Amino acid sequence: MTCLEARPGLLLGDPALAAWLARTALAAGDDKSAVRTARTAQALADALPRFPALAAAAAHSQGLARCDPASLAKAAAQHPDPWARASAAEDLGVLVAQGLNNNQVAARMYISTHTVAHHLRQAFRKLSIASRVELTRIVIERATDGS
Repeated sequence: MTCLEARPGLLLGDPALAAWLARTALAAGDDKSAVRTARTAQALADALPRFPALAAAAAHSQGLARCDPASLAKAAAQHPDPWARASAAEDLGVLVAQGLNNNQVAARMYISTHTVAHHLRQAFRKLSIASRVELTRIVIERATDGS
């Protein structure tokens, strides 16, 4: 059992912590830790259903750990914390960097094209960019740098 599994309350302090831990584990090539983090976040959200930030944090970490755009969209739409919501929208923006248009993203995620456009605008604003071309450039640069 990991420290996080033994002390899930550690995730209560920061609404973006579960996603950050999952992202860091994935970057280190530790997929199992990313999945454990997502599972722990979900267990905490299930135990405390009156706190929507926990459900959104669980969805965000699950979206990362499982490469699940629907969970990322749920986190981006429902997170009450603006920074965590923007972070989920940014992670969702990676789909666009893969060359999908709004209709294709919406179809894969079972959401409207307007919702996709909204989240893209939020991600673009957070990244201080104005186009899909710039987003793709950022994703390619990060992949090349290994970050």
